[in-house]
Amino acid sequence: MARKERPGRAKDKSTASARGARRKGARFELDTAKMLHVWWGGDPGTPAKEMLFRRSPGSGGVDPDAWPGDVIPSRAVEAEWPVVIECKANDSEFGDLIELLTAPGCAFFAWVEQAREAERLPGVWWLVVRRVFYPPLVVMESDLFSGFARNAGDGDPGILPVFHLETEEDTLTILPLGRFLAAHDPRRAGAWLRHESRKIARARRRPDL
Repeated sequence: MARKERPGRAKDKSTASARGARRKGARFELDTAKMLHVWWGGDPGTPAKEMLFRRSPGSGGVDPDAWPGDVIPSRAVEAEWPVVIECKANDSEFGDLIELLTAPGCAFFAWVEQAREAERLPGVWWLVVRRVFYPPLVVMESDLFSGFARNAGDGDPGILPVFHLETEEDTLTILPLGRFLAAHDPRRAGAWLRHESRKIARARRRPDL
């Protein structure tokens, strides 16, 4: 005899699934923050609340006064890191880059738009995406990637496994986050980004002629 589903059980399963997804997302954001913290020269054993990059306390929120994004810089490095970072972890939609872009119903381009809308400076954003058990990928505008390569690259950027994706608005560059960090010097990246931030700020203050 088939077992009858108790009232409310389906809702309980849905709630548990949502909680599990949130926990996975939070873990991914913390892992991404730690990768950046160590890249910037931080001690791998530093407590999460004291890292140079941290999971945003308002991740997923809409506080207009908060630093946007899911992973944010600490005050010690925020002047050198205007890049807004959005993180998206998913355990079913995609496994590799091709699936990421072609899976039915995949929200990839909606994620890209979300990162664009959160930017503090034009074109200065990252989207970090990962499926469980796969290394994370970083997505950014190709102009930003080229800026990193020119100003902070430690070697020939041609050796990186880079994928360029043409869109209606611009060209996106997609590559493994770990490989990208290993190929770029954080101090040189910080100096370049700080210079670009000041240049944009001066342009915004200049009255129209």
